[in-house]
Amino acid sequence: PYRGAVYYFPPPWLLIHAKPEISAIYYHNYIRIRHFCRKRVADDPKSAHLTISDWRQALRGDYSQTLPRRQSLIAPSPNEPLQGTGGSMAGKERRAARARVRTLFACHGSIPSYTEDVIVEWRSSGVPFHRVNSDLVLRQEIQWELSELNWRHEFLSLDYQLTDAVVQTEDQRVARSAKVAKVWGGDGSETLLFPDIQKKHRDLWVCTTDSRDQFRAHIQNFCVILADWPDCPTEVQTMIGRSSADLSDIQVALGAAALFYVSSFVRVYNRLPTLP
Repeated sequence: PYRGAVYYFPPPWLLIHAKPEISAIYYHNYIRIRHFCRKRVADDPKSAHLTISDWRQALRGDYSQTLPRRQSLIAPSPNEPLQGTGGSMAGKERRAARARVRTLFACHGSIPSYTEDVIVEWRSSGVPFHRVNSDLVLRQEIQWELSELNWRHEFLSLDYQLTDAVVQTEDQRVARSAKVAKVWGGDGSETLLFPDIQKKHRDLWVCTTDSRDQFRAHIQNFCVILADWPDCPTEVQTMIGRSSADLSDIQVALGAAALFYVSSFVRVYNRLPTLP
């Protein structure tokens, strides 16, 4: 992705590391800090996003206010230059990221630095560090949650950008957020912040003959939002308000809507969106 890309939550791929023990730290610590991450988005969605470098530092979990004397055991990614003793731009950015993350999580969030002996809670169940290493289902659920959270708030953020001329007051934004939440079958901010891991909503984007009417209604909610954006395709607009449609027509509308969303997102944010 573009180096300056920002995300509302850790991008799901960032938790995958070549060293399993580091990946386990990332997963385990994400569970620990996820409620604070949600609170930031709920309190101030306009400035809650962080850079990839910031999220990497956040997942590592070092929120101490003084730099450690010994070099971190967590290696940089293969695409990240090694940190030297000089004042390289990459080294300065990493130090700046550490400072930002420590200020955010330690000072604003009152969150202590991560240690592997902490027991975190996931779906009302205690999760020790060793479980993250062995529980593939847990990792899949975390990946799904991060994909959903980022995609929902990226979609909402893009909608704000493209409807800024008509959605200006706070009341209008709240009403617009409720309208966007209908894309996932909800009616408010809780739908955007708390995707239901039990339902996983994956069936919303899969059409079968038996679920055609529900699928059509779901795609129509998606198209209703896109129709307010500039240059919305005709295939998307004509789907709105239809009381019936062939399966092929629904799939054509979904394809056009998905392509329009991705192209609009790339044009505004210079990167691909997070997709479910």
